[in-house]
Amino acid sequence: MVKVSKLPPFEPRKSHVQCANGPNMPALSWAWSSCMPAFARGAFNRPGGVDNESLRQSATPQMMWNYSMFHVASHFHTHERLHRFMIKTEDDTAAILLEITHLRSCPADMGHDTLPASKFFDPEDKESLGQPPIFAVRYFYEKRMMGSKWRPSNVSTSFLRSSAHNGGLMEVTAASLEEIEFARQELERGTAMLGKTTREGKFNESLLYPVLITKTKEAGKAGYICAYCSAIVSQRLCCSQCKVTFYCGRDCQVKHWKDHKRVCCKATETPGTGDRKSFTFDIEDASLDSVGGPYGLFVNRFGNVSLSGPSEEEGKQARKDLRKQHKGANISKVPDARNVHSDSEFIVKLQPPAKTPTNPGLRQSNPWMCYDGPTRSFQAHIPSTTTGLDEVYALLQRETRPLQGMVPGVIGYKGYFKARWEGSTVRVYYDRVLPFPGW
Repeated sequence: MVKVSKLPPFEPRKSHVQCANGPNMPALSWAWSSCMPAFARGAFNRPGGVDNESLRQSATPQMMWNYSMFHVASHFHTHERLHRFMIKTEDDTAAILLEITHLRSCPADMGHDTLPASKFFDPEDKESLGQPPIFAVRYFYEKRMMGSKWRPSNVSTSFLRSSAHNGGLMEVTAASLEEIEFARQELERGTAMLGKTTREGKFNESLLYPVLITKTKEAGKAGYICAYCSAIVSQRLCCSQCKVTFYCGRDCQVKHWKDHKRVCCKATETPGTGDRKSFTFDIEDASLDSVGGPYGLFVNRFGNVSLSGPSEEEGKQARKDLRKQHKGANISKVPDARNVHSDSEFIVKLQPPAKTPTNPGLRQSNPWMCYDGPTRSFQAHIPSTTTGLDEVYALLQRETRPLQGMVPGVIGYKGYFKARWEGSTVRVYYDRVLPFPGW
C-alpha cells in the first residue's frame, strides 16, 4: 500500500530537457514522453503533437491516455495554480474530472510497468533524472445514459463552479471513449494501491504515474492518408478516375485537383504492349535478411518496428537487442513475402537509398526499398545495381519533389508504380509515376 505522505517530493536532476526534434521540455511532461519507445517520441515532441483523428485510427487506448497525461503534466508545470482538469470525449460521451492534490516521486518498488529511473533520463547526457513523478489525485467519473449526452451531475457541477476560485480548470479532449474507459481502470487501480475502495458517484482518491507503453498500435486499423492535408483517412473518398488517390473529404479533393489533374488517370490508362519499361527482382534475393549492407528497419508513425539484418542470424540478434533496449515495443521480423495479388497488377512504392552532402555515394551502394500497399504483403531491398533503377531515379527527379528541407534522395524522391508477380519474381513497370495512393 502506498502512503502519499511518505513519498519524497519530485525533484528531478534537471527541471527541463532538450529534445532532439523540439524545444525544451519540462522534466515533468518528459516523464510521460519517456514511456514511448524512443523511435516514436517524435510525435509527442514536435509542435502541434498528434491529432485525435490519428490517435483514433492507429493508437491503443493506453497510448491515447499517455498522451492526455502528457498534456496534463505540461499544463500543471506551466501554470502554477492550475491543478484541476476535465478530460472528456469530443462527443460528450463521458468525462473524468481530475484534481491534482500532490506531486511526489515514484517509489522504486512501484511495479514492473512503472517507468523506471533508468529510462527517465536526459536525452543529451543520457544520465538519469531521478525517480519519475507520481500525482496524488481526486477524480470523478461520469458517463452518459444510452441515447443522451453527458450532463454534469450535482457532484461535478459543484466541482466545475468552484474551479473558478481555485486556479481554474483545463479541458483536455480525449481521443475516444476507449481512452476514457482505460483511464477509469487506471484510476481504480491507483485507488486500490492506496488501500481504498472505489465508490460509485463519488470523488475518489487515486494515483497517476508514467506507465511504459506495451502496445503502440491496434492491428487492422486504417492506413490511408489524405493526399492534400495528410490526415489519416477513416471514411475513404477515392478519386473516381485514377482509383488510387484518397481524401478525407470533398473539400480536400477540390483543393488538390490543380496538382492532381497532372497525373490523374495515368493509373487507369491502358498500357502499351511493347513500350512499357520495366525491371524485375527476385523476391528471395531481395529479402531483407538476404541483402548485405544495412539492416532493414521499418518504423511506422506509432513506433511499430519490423527489423531484419544482413543475415538471418544478425537480424535475429538485432531484434533481440532492440527489444532489450526498448522493453514493451512492438518489434518483429519483417514478414515473409507472399503473393496476395494473384495475376493482377498492384501498386508498389519505390524509394531510393539515402545520400548526404558528405557522402553522395550512398545511393550507388545501398539498396532501394520496395513494398506493396497498403497491406505490405512483401517488403524488399532491391540491389542498386539492378538494371533499370538509374532510369527510375532520373524519372523520380523529373516528376517528384523532395520534401522541404530534405536532401534529395533521402525521403522526397519516392514514387508509386504498377507491378505484377511472375512466379517468385516481381516485375515493376516504370513507364509512368502513379498519383499518390494515400499510404
